[in-house]
Amino acid sequence: MSPTDAVRRHDRPRTAPEPALRPAAEPGSGVEISIWSRLFFDGKALVLRSRGFFGGRRERRYPLSGPQGISRAVLVLPDAETAARERGAGEVWLLDVSGRPVARLLPYQWIPAGAPWLNFEEAVRRSGIAALFKACGIPVERTTQDRADAPRVPWWQELTLLLSPGPALPLWYQALRIALGGVWFLAFTVLFFSEASLPWLMLLAAVTAFLAPVARLTVRRVTALRNRSATRLDPPPLVEISPFPGPPEEDGTVATRRFVSRAVLRVFPGELSVVDPYGADVRRALSGPAGAVAVVRMTGPTANRSGWNCGTPRGSGRRSARGPNGSRGRAERRHGAGSDVRCRCPARSGR
Repeated sequence: MSPTDAVRRHDRPRTAPEPALRPAAEPGSGVEISIWSRLFFDGKALVLRSRGFFGGRRERRYPLSGPQGISRAVLVLPDAETAARERGAGEVWLLDVSGRPVARLLPYQWIPAGAPWLNFEEAVRRSGIAALFKACGIPVERTTQDRADAPRVPWWQELTLLLSPGPALPLWYQALRIALGGVWFLAFTVLFFSEASLPWLMLLAAVTAFLAPVARLTVRRVTALRNRSATRLDPPPLVEISPFPGPPEEDGTVATRRFVSRAVLRVFPGELSVVDPYGADVRRALSGPAGAVAVVRMTGPTANRSGWNCGTPRGSGRRSARGPNGSRGRAERRHGAGSDVRCRCPARSGR
């Protein structure tokens, strides 16, 4: 494994080669993760793009050859009780030739949107992990959590081996909040039980209480700047559909101001981007098992409001954007990857 924490943008491709895993979409600081974080095969090694401790963009390479390279994958299936109780139960381990763990994956972290309660093997397929292993030539084995051959390491090593897109909030901010909270609680406890006057301790408690919202404002400002810089990593969109709502429907339903101002659908070479009203950017490939295959215009009873639904081969992960009777986004769009997203217009009953 070789980490690269400061790779210049013009030295790396703008789009990862397919098949590539894309993270679950989140608003706010998760927008940069949606744009940047990927797990893909570059022909020699698995490459993980993720967010680092201080919020920087980093790359880590996991070779598929050599004594410490990845030689096989093990799907650790959860038992029925655990699967029913815990969201995203089950994990994928990557082992070297000696059977030592090299990395681990949690499939639910790599499903862009929709179907949070998929069973484990369906999550492995829908996330693209199965297709990625097939492209890499990594053999896949199956086991269960209660069997002796299931990989086991200490909890702290599980965290270090996890191939994660990165935290929604930078780890430095989380660590700072925990430290400030601990210092404030300690100072307040001493002041409460102490009979002596300790002005310096009162000052310390006040400063820590003040720094917590300052840190929050700082991370929000930094997030806005980083999200703006992350959007420059994308190539120019080939197609863009923005909301353009018609008049209110008979029941008084109208498009919200947030939806009109934030929601957008874009087609990039080999990738589809759907931004929801809360700012979460759902990225989907335009090929492979998790790829989008159609943009569907749903027409209402008056035919002056239309919704656009992005569907995968099994119809999961729907997101909608409204357009003026479908005037933007014609019958078929072709893009650089050689695949297409077709537009279908089924009627809607309006019930």
